[in-house]
Amino acid sequence: MTSMTSTSEVMPKFLKLKDLADRWGCSPKTLHNHLSNRRPMPVAVRLPGGLRFALEDVERFEIDQRGA
Repeated sequence: MTSMTSTSEVMPKFLKLKDLADRWGCSPKTLHNHLSNRRPMPVAVRLPGGLRFALEDVERFEIDQRGA
């Protein structure tokens, strides 16, 4: 008998732009400006419904920024 893995174990967790803005205490517009001006940001991927940021990438970025 095979066991099925849940979707959350297979698919990475993604944050919407608004979720990332809430997490960082800024507006989505500020993050758009950072992306447009090529300021350091976690990698963004364009998925249906808008930009998404992998939670793993966001956490890595936050750790890297604290060390800078």
